[in-house]
Amino acid sequence: MICEDSGSPLNTNQKKGQNITVLEVSGMNCQNCVRHVKEAAMSVNGVAFVDVDLSSRRAIVKWESQTVRNPQSVMNAIKRAGYGAKEINVKTVDDTEKDEQRVGWWEINIIIGILAFIPLFVGEWFLDFGEEKWFNWVAFFLALPVQIICGKQFYIGAWQQLKRGNSNMDTLVALGSTAAFGYSVIGLFMGATHLYFMEAIGIITLISIGHFLEYRMSQRAGAALKSLMNLAPSTAHLLENGEREVEVPISELKPGNLVIIKPGDHCPTDGVIVKGSALFNESMLTGESLPAHKAVGSAVFAGTVNQDGVVVMRVEAVGDETALSRIVDAVRRAQESKADIQRLADRVSNVFVPIVILIAVGSAIWWGFGYASASNFHQFLAGYLWSVHIPDSAVAATFINMAAVLIIACPCAMGLATPVALMAGTSVAARRGILIRDGKALEKTGKITSVIFDKTGTLTEGKLTVSRCVDIKTGSTLTSDVREIAKMIARPSNHPICKAVYSASEKQQGIQNNEKDPIIDWKELRGFGVEMKIDNNGTSNVFRLGSIKWLESCGVDLSDYLKSSIKDSNFTLVGLSKDNSLLAVFELEDKLKSGAREVIEKLKGNGLRIYLITGDRKKTALRVAEQCGIETENVYSEIVPERKAEIVASLQKKGERVAFVGDGINDAPALKTADLGIAVEKATDIAREAADIVLLRSDIYAIPEALALSQATLRTIKQNLFWAFFYNAAAVPLAALGFLSPIVCAAAMGVSDIVVIGNALRLNRWKYNRS
Repeated sequence: MICEDSGSPLNTNQKKGQNITVLEVSGMNCQNCVRHVKEAAMSVNGVAFVDVDLSSRRAIVKWESQTVRNPQSVMNAIKRAGYGAKEINVKTVDDTEKDEQRVGWWEINIIIGILAFIPLFVGEWFLDFGEEKWFNWVAFFLALPVQIICGKQFYIGAWQQLKRGNSNMDTLVALGSTAAFGYSVIGLFMGATHLYFMEAIGIITLISIGHFLEYRMSQRAGAALKSLMNLAPSTAHLLENGEREVEVPISELKPGNLVIIKPGDHCPTDGVIVKGSALFNESMLTGESLPAHKAVGSAVFAGTVNQDGVVVMRVEAVGDETALSRIVDAVRRAQESKADIQRLADRVSNVFVPIVILIAVGSAIWWGFGYASASNFHQFLAGYLWSVHIPDSAVAATFINMAAVLIIACPCAMGLATPVALMAGTSVAARRGILIRDGKALEKTGKITSVIFDKTGTLTEGKLTVSRCVDIKTGSTLTSDVREIAKMIARPSNHPICKAVYSASEKQQGIQNNEKDPIIDWKELRGFGVEMKIDNNGTSNVFRLGSIKWLESCGVDLSDYLKSSIKDSNFTLVGLSKDNSLLAVFELEDKLKSGAREVIEKLKGNGLRIYLITGDRKKTALRVAEQCGIETENVYSEIVPERKAEIVASLQKKGERVAFVGDGINDAPALKTADLGIAVEKATDIAREAADIVLLRSDIYAIPEALALSQATLRTIKQNLFWAFFYNAAAVPLAALGFLSPIVCAAAMGVSDIVVIGNALRLNRWKYNRS
């Protein structure tokens, strides 16, 4: 789901050709209503995401496919939640983009309410007209349109909930304002001296102001996701037949099309540059501040900006398949998720309104049948709290204090406490190149006691280079035949070690592919190396490239290796063998990432235990650990992929809450087993799917930053929930005892929502301190 409040739920360019249903929803008055509608629609099978916009009263439903499209089932689900829903023409989706230019419902309520409230406030408080008969009639005629026009949304919402046996905040507002207005109408005709028309107007006006501010602040909370959605341009410069430039909507682009990207243009889709070079600003996707140089063969991504130069790009992915779309989906998925901590708030919210109504009825009975004793008890407490005017009669006290209880209660604050903080936190994280999978991932960060780093690609650059290659027989450089074999066996693999060996072999001059020795079998053994069989004049030879330990287990003779000096190297070593003979040893170097030691020290300073795990040799692992400041006893070396998950599980059995940081296919089981999985930049798709947090930046500081931001978001959720529970626990009894007037209660209820949302918005200013 896109943020609940975005004025433009779907980018215009994304609408065409998608399986979407647009619904008009009635009965929504606040962001809590938006949340209930969204959850109801998302419960329907086949729904991919739902975007609910409060200002336009519309829900946009995207289906997983045309075959599962069933608008009626969504409408039924929304109706069961207590709201009305009907399908409207999909073309009217564009109208939602004009909502911010219109005057909304709450603005109308506020204008009418203030125009009616000010004269009554001045007349009653400054001119002392409050008990004049003519003034009471003026108050009635000012309050009546407010009750009918401005109160309409609350009454409709309450009625729709009542029809389905439910209740919500609209129920409380409708009952509270009706109690104040109803008593005043009766008192007007029965000659009562003090009436509460001003309070009835103030209740609806102040709550409308609260909803208006809540809506605007919620828009800010989801602004980051909305800006991500708007990164892709609406049109692209298509190169037809390789010659003529035509401007077309990006929805018409297909893989294989050639597109011209000029300086200042946003890249329309994902693709590969086939002509030209330029600097591209990718900060909106990765958080990297420096532009990336892109030349022929470089990948470029939708939404990034060409800063200089003209390039021609071949389209590789469009629509939902682009990196930008996947990032938006990841953020949307996180914002839709429900943290475990929210379950308590949801359980309380579900029974909150009926309990408040019972308290209001109890307060009415107490003041109605025990006015004298209630007044005396109130005056006794006033000595410890503050003095408040008590209504002159039992009937007035009954209605007014009951209205105060109904108005002061605020289930919205409890309902919004988690979602609004989650929305703000995940949006801020996305801007920084950090994707948080869901609310549960945030909760996990607060419980982590240890962090395991997979060495390659996390603490090191992951860019292996061959620093030495030695013919194990002669001790000299490799012959062209051996290099050719190394090149042949390494070429099919995508593993960093094989790529490094292939690259080093390819640089040698005069090497040609040996077509007389065709490969008859090639396979990669995960965590060990690669193996190939070559048919040489009817004789089959087995060649292997992999760890020395693996070659030994395959029966390769290592006697010459053990006599050589290269065995004492502190770097990564891989051997090349033919049958049972060791031909060569390659020494590979992988530089430590800048700031790796500082990051480890910072994590340790936060009380976390740090572990290093690698399939590399013990000497290499210990060298990296020493450079990073990781204790020797916390180093696991020569670990096959399957054992990574076992080590994570063993630490968990000891009571550790483990975060695992990795990037490869081999790391996926460990990422899944860990309490918190973190996939770093350039991680494989499988690793990303298994991770709770995905980092899009190469900066190693992104790891502690992601943990710190997640913990800051979790703290905000807890603060919001504390405030929501504390506010209601303190305010409802005070209102029942007569210490809060209805008009103060209306203001306080609006403030409670604003406090929750405002606290969440503080995350927009959150900064990571590297020191």
